Amino acid sequence: MTMPASQGQKLPLVIVTYREIYAWIARLDKNEEAMFEKYSAVVRLSEADMKAIGVNRGAKVKLSNEVGSVVVRAQLDSKCPKGFAFMPMSRIPNQLTSYQPGKLPNFKWIEVSAEAVLEDVPKPAVP
Repeated sequence: MTMPASQGQKLPLVIVTYREIYAWIARLDKNEEAMFEKYSAVVRLSEADMKAIGVNRGAKVKLSNEVGSVVVRAQLDSKCPKGFAFMPMSRIPNQLTSYQPGKLPNFKWIEVSAEAVLEDVPKPAVP
């Protein structure tokens, strides 16, 4: 497997979270946790941003900031503006969310660096 041409190049993005109807419906399924994680482990990017980090639809993208990092799959979103990314509300973007005592957690403006990676999207832990 070869790395994308721009592998290692980090692109600054702002993640905005939203409620995903399919992810919430998946919670009602028998495999609720596994299905919910599957539908939640995505980041929606503009075509320009996908090109900038050298990924196609379904490719793995690592999102990192001073709080943590996650690996998710890229999806093309024609309505997503350049420099922004959309992610369904779940534990995944929460791993990138900063919190300061006395203030509310910041779920709607999460600054990260995005880069193409080959590592796997983590599988949800099944109890």
